[in-house]
Amino acid sequence: DRSGSMTGTPLANMKTGAKTFIDIIEEATDGVKDGQIGSGSHIGIVSFADTAMDNTQMITSVDTLKNAVDALAAGGNTNHADAFTKAIQLFDPSSSNAKVIVMFTDGNTTTGAPPAPVAAAAKAQGIIIY
Repeated sequence: DRSGSMTGTPLANMKTGAKTFIDIIEEATDGVKDGQIGSGSHIGIVSFADTAMDNTQMITSVDTLKNAVDALAAGGNTNHADAFTKAIQLFDPSSSNAKVIVMFTDGNTTTGAPPAPVAAAAKAQGIIIY
């Protein structure tokens, strides 16, 4: 979530949390801190305010992922539905890896479609949402 309500400390805290999550996944996938997500796993960064954008594709480079997180700036409204839609588009449907969306947000939807039907469709495809 890079909406206006995230300005200041909330965005800084979200960046810390997201980068910590990346570090945890890096170590959990291959047991070493080598700058790469291992074991065939990938992470993609999607940020959202009025609309969502993919800040990275599904990649393994820890530095690239963290740089994408660090580059986020707050402004605009909160469109959770578009965030779910954009995140779903990053997944390779032919991959047998678990598909998981981890959303960092501070609030309620303030623009766009209701997010519940989009999230329900993702869950129906086997996507886990946190």
